[in-house]
Amino acid sequence: MVNSKRSIRKKQLADSSGLDKAVTEAKEKYNISVKRGNTKEQAIASAIGDLKKTDWYSNTDDIQREKALRQLDKSLGVKQK
Repeated sequence: MVNSKRSIRKKQLADSSGLDKAVTEAKEKYNISVKRGNTKEQAIASAIGDLKKTDWYSNTDDIQREKALRQLDKSLGVKQK
């Protein structure tokens, strides 16, 4: 049991670091898009699209995906329902 708990914990840590990296890269995409003269809505759509194209996003579960989208929206100032 101890080994399985450790492996679960390692996976959780890897998921959270992957989440942070994916969200950070999406925020960078947003900033680049805004600098190029796109509207805020276009930049947000670009950042979300970029996040959804990552390997991390395609290999993770729905809970982590939703968490990443919420974290990105919060950092970009998008209001939640």
